[in-house]
Amino acid sequence: MRVEVFDISGRLVRTLYRGVLGAGEHGVEWDGRTAQGDRLQTGVFLYRVHVGSKAWSAKIVLDR
Repeated sequence: MRVEVFDISGRLVRTLYRGVLGAGEHGVEWDGRTAQGDRLQTGVFLYRVHVGSKAWSAKIVLDR
């Protein structure tokens, strides 16, 4: 499984999780920072969840 955050232009901002999880419900939190630790401004971002050969995407709003 992999959870990634992208800016609205499609550039990867941060990978939040990469690994294997057991069955069940799980949550991932994002602190609004890039992989380098830079704080991002308010805006619309996309997140993508990859599980095996499937992927799901949705918009999220970072509101500071």
